[in-house]
Amino acid sequence: MTERVLLKARAVQKATGLPTLAEGTSVYVAADGNKPPSDTLQVDAVGTPGHDEVAQMIQRYQVNSNPEREVVFQSAAVFVDGDREIFGYWETHSALQIADVSMHLTSLTAAHDDLFVQVCGSLGLKFVGSADGFEDFYELQTMKGEGKLRKKTAGGLLLKEKVLREATVLDADILKVSSFLNHMVDVELMEACGEELAERLQEEQATKVLTVEATGLLPAMFVGKALGLPVIFARKSRQIGVSDSYQASYKSQVKSSTSDVYVSTEYLTAGDRVIIIDDFLAGGTTADALIRICRMANARVVGCGFLIEKWSDAGRAFLSGYGLTLESLVTVQVENGLVKVLEGDEVSDGEGGDGDGDGEYSPMMADLMSRERDGGGGGGAEGGDADVWAAAADAADAPPAAGGLAEEVFAAAEAGIGWAEAEEEDEEEEEEPYFGRRGVEEEEPDDDDLMTLDD
Repeated sequence: MTERVLLKARAVQKATGLPTLAEGTSVYVAADGNKPPSDTLQVDAVGTPGHDEVAQMIQRYQVNSNPEREVVFQSAAVFVDGDREIFGYWETHSALQIADVSMHLTSLTAAHDDLFVQVCGSLGLKFVGSADGFEDFYELQTMKGEGKLRKKTAGGLLLKEKVLREATVLDADILKVSSFLNHMVDVELMEACGEELAERLQEEQATKVLTVEATGLLPAMFVGKALGLPVIFARKSRQIGVSDSYQASYKSQVKSSTSDVYVSTEYLTAGDRVIIIDDFLAGGTTADALIRICRMANARVVGCGFLIEKWSDAGRAFLSGYGLTLESLVTVQVENGLVKVLEGDEVSDGEGGDGDGDGEYSPMMADLMSRERDGGGGGGAEGGDADVWAAAADAADAPPAAGGLAEEVFAAAEAGIGWAEAEEEDEEEEEEPYFGRRGVEEEEPDDDDLMTLDD
């Protein structure tokens, strides 16, 4: 049988020049005592003379032979590619009483399995049936169950390359990504990023996607498309024609001003399961404002996704109290005017800075503190307030609070070394949480004050 199948495979491979797989099965009734074995017949496809001839032979022997007499099915599968010839072989034995021509499929399948093992061994490939292959398979299944096995990873890889090649650092550690994200947009990149974020967050079973204008819309729309969900974007100004809206405020460190976000009560309702998507995770307070808006609507935030996370700004730690799934495609550390992409062990959940709990200071903060330690004062911090500068290290690791120490430190920075104004509003914002209505900074109102009713 093996020689016959090999000849067939060689002929086809020689004629086509392509790798060839051939198979075949033969059947005979084994000898029994003084009774000789039957002729060996080839099993062909159902409905062909060869198939019918084997069926008739088995039926003929069943009439006047020992019911325990064996029927032997021999199958071979051969792979030929011009350089190698690999064989798979199997035999199946059946009692004559229950034998049937269809049993040749059992031996043929086993022969293919044996060929598969031989091919894997010849080419050095792992498969589930081998000991090390099973361990790899089990690990993959575990990773899949824990959500760590990703099928769509192109978005994160492409974004990482873009950040390393094109991102630049402005004053105050502002990351400029205007060449592909927030001024000129790489649409294919955004679609790939949206698809990867969607895969990471699909287990949260969201019903709506929430983002903030304007650059948060780019990844959010592709996340919504991939998951088949509507996308809501929070406005930064009240819109004419929107009567009832939820409102939350936050304070931007970059712009040194309070900003408001609004979402119509018509589109965010009780019972919604919401995922929040944005371009940056820095201080985390834009996402915090959106979470508070969802709580006003009795909607549940089930996860957040970001394109780029600035690790040293501790936004992840700031949001960790909500107990949400937080996904970011690229995590960066801005240090001495350089951008470093963090991977693997360099990123540890719940820690800011370099992951060891000591924190990473921006060049601006490090310069201020070193000048104070040297007694040089400077700018708006003449003589040096020892209490303020001594606490600056602690402030760098903690989420900034509205007013107070953090505000004094950054005000001193602006006066002392000339804080550069951001040229673009959505370049990247480090924000401070702020509760209140526009123009009211001295009191913290109740939740009722955060929902605005427009006449």
